[in-house]
Amino acid sequence: SPVPPTVGITSPASGATFTAPATIPVTVSATSSTSLITRVEYLVTGPSGSQQLVGTATAAPWSYTLSLPTAGQY
Repeated sequence: SPVPPTVGITSPASGATFTAPATIPVTVSATSSTSLITRVEYLVTGPSGSQQLVGTATAAPWSYTLSLPTAGQY
């Protein structure tokens, strides 16, 4: 049976802070021992607690530039 991929944020570092409005380059590592990874989806949990799909990468290196126009914890 398929094994879920291993995915981790490589940048920015956990706990990093930015001043709004901010443009933040986000990079992840994504590996799988049983499947070919064809896309990585970027979701943001906003201040209200809801998740929103904000971007997709379709090739390694898996990166996306996140634009946050308002202050808050994401």
